[in-house]
Amino acid sequence: MKNVLLFCSALFAIIIQTSSVGATQSAFEKTPILNAATILPSEKRQSPLYKVEDQVLNNGFVNTYHVSSDFGRFEVVSTPSLIILLHEIGAIATMKKIERDDVFMDSLHQSAKNTAHGIKRLFTEPGDTLKGAGQGIKGLFARADESINKSDASDAEDSRAAQILGFSKAKGIIANQFTVSVYTSNPILMEELESLAKANFFGGLGMAVIQTAVPGGAGVILSASSAVRLLNETVNLTPPTELRVQNRRKLTKMGVDDDLIQLFINNPAFTPRNQTFFVTALTKLEKVDNRELFIKVALQLHDTDTILLVTRISLMFAAYHNNIAPVKRFYPFSRFVSAELQGDRVILMLPTDYITWNEEFAGAIDALAREPGKQQLNKSELWTLGTVSKRVQDELSKRGWIIKTNVSKVLKMDQS
Repeated sequence: MKNVLLFCSALFAIIIQTSSVGATQSAFEKTPILNAATILPSEKRQSPLYKVEDQVLNNGFVNTYHVSSDFGRFEVVSTPSLIILLHEIGAIATMKKIERDDVFMDSLHQSAKNTAHGIKRLFTEPGDTLKGAGQGIKGLFARADESINKSDASDAEDSRAAQILGFSKAKGIIANQFTVSVYTSNPILMEELESLAKANFFGGLGMAVIQTAVPGGAGVILSASSAVRLLNETVNLTPPTELRVQNRRKLTKMGVDDDLIQLFINNPAFTPRNQTFFVTALTKLEKVDNRELFIKVALQLHDTDTILLVTRISLMFAAYHNNIAPVKRFYPFSRFVSAELQGDRVILMLPTDYITWNEEFAGAIDALAREPGKQQLNKSELWTLGTVSKRVQDELSKRGWIIKTNVSKVLKMDQS
């Protein structure tokens, strides 16, 4: 729950003394406790592998779910992240089924013998070991400066030795078979990926064994467009140092300040996946003024849940810009971002589940109206992936806001 509160403060916290809300605490809605049955379809609430617990906590913006499963109890923040978790649970079940196979057991036994030998060869016979690694020595030199001098690795990345050996590539290929992220924060899934990768890379477990065990591709639960799938595959199969090089180049091409780029690329809280999705969203916001404001916001972020939510906001704006109407310019909003559209309209994109009329939200909305020039805007719009309370509808309507809820289909967005 600490990360959820961090998100709310990062998104809406403003100094209370400057707020003109002027209301007592009783003027705001109480933090609600929701029921999973009113939020999720039945097929998402329960399966032979898991059960989403009935009580859902909401902090005025996003939901926190608890999921009991055959593999332990999980806590997850936000509905999109829940959908991803349920898919991961299915992947874990299939991976464990593979691990009960005799072929896997033989491969794992062999991998125990080969692992130490392979690592030893990395340091005693580096010429032979590196000859076929990645794209060859030229590729390693191309990434050397980025790898050693410029960028800190995130906690989700493998060691340098594992990356050079090719173990990381094997793990990425397996992650693609299950349509999961090789940079997952799910410790059970990561353990299973590591186990299969060892059996495959060091023990000779053929990919055919893994492919046969994955029924119909693993994307049965997680729906995604070909574009999102392609980006996921690219992230899984590209060395993290190379992803950082590519992201740096894209930001430079956008005209982002070099110092901001350096600080952003070196933020270890961003996994290579989240960093790549974030930068990709910014590249889709072509000709929008002040895109680098997103980078300034990103420099404030230090926890996974907040980074995921902010990344989704950038993706929402990119989807709006490309599928609905052009965005003109980005402006600071509290400690985050609002956008001005053509025709003098302001728009907020929030990947929230259920917004209540709480002190942080009310203060931020009223502060936005007081900003210079905003009083002349024709109208303001709030777009959210979830819903809002009736109180929020009433309060925003009085202030002239238009509210759009459950907007993922309108924006043509996929879960990410």
